[in-house]
Amino acid sequence: MHFCFSVVINSNLPPLYILTATAIEAARAAEKAQQIADVFAKFDVNDDGVVTYEELVDGLKRQFKAETLDEKAVKRLFSDLDKDGNEVIDASEFKLR
Repeated sequence: MHFCFSVVINSNLPPLYILTATAIEAARAAEKAQQIADVFAKFDVNDDGVVTYEELVDGLKRQFKAETLDEKAVKRLFSDLDKDGNEVIDASEFKLR
């Protein structure tokens, strides 16, 4: 984990407070990134580093305990996530806005 600290000039906050807040923010960002990676891994069932349309459908069915899904909505979701249009979703694309 990397921490980025910046110097704040003319701040009324003590430096320790600023460093602590920055460290907490970095930890939260790392935790969120790990959560996203964990969800991605659940969808990427064959562990090839990408999520196919079929893996997305199967993962959503598992997640929502559904036998069927709104195919139009799933296709739109897949298209929105597949930013480079290569018909798979890689980890860098697997982020909700």
